[in-house]
Amino acid sequence: PIILVSGVWLLWRERDRIHLRPGSISPVWLAALLPPLLLLYIYARSFGVLTAESASLYALLVLLGLYYWSPEAMRRLWFAIFYLGFLIRPPSGVVAQLTQPLKVWISQTAVTILYWLGYPVANSGVRIQIAQYEVLVQEACAGLGSIFSLLAIGLLYIHLSNRKLSRRSLLLIIGIVPIAVIANVLRVLILLLLTYHVGDAVAQSFAHQIAGLTTFALALLGMFALDAV
Repeated sequence: PIILVSGVWLLWRERDRIHLRPGSISPVWLAALLPPLLLLYIYARSFGVLTAESASLYALLVLLGLYYWSPEAMRRLWFAIFYLGFLIRPPSGVVAQLTQPLKVWISQTAVTILYWLGYPVANSGVRIQIAQYEVLVQEACAGLGSIFSLLAIGLLYIHLSNRKLSRRSLLLIIGIVPIAVIANVLRVLILLLLTYHVGDAVAQSFAHQIAGLTTFALALLGMFALDAV
């Protein structure tokens, strides 16, 4: 939602430079590309293939933008268009492969910290046993979603700062990955402590969403702190 709202705002702030010019590209391109993209979208929507659904919808909107707004206008809006591309859902198979090592490392790190603090905790892979409760670390806690979101917001931050792609900007972009991973270690720690002290029912209710929002906010603050340093 943050990327969607801020991406629409990027387009809105350039509204004075956007004019309707139907036919800016040859109708042949529209006739050739629109039907297969629509068919792909309908297929993906029907069978719940989120990557193909979001990618085809994105491509449809870009194609219509080229036709109605002109390629020149789309070039001026290149950052907003690129930024909105972060809304495309990565393939679930790729996400699973990338997140599994992260999930194991985050689980082990959280368990090690709590064990040092004297909590009755142990883990086997992504399954964590704390007292009488068993917790499974899933993809949302692996940090990949946070990495994508923070990367997009980091690029937006650099763009709005009117900076060129300098060493400082590159260091900020590279630093987003460890910041997101550390934030998700904190997220798992918070959820484990909530589970131990107030029970599984509370930890998996509204507190679960609050923990996610809190750690994402901390990751944003970490990104700003890194930039200040």
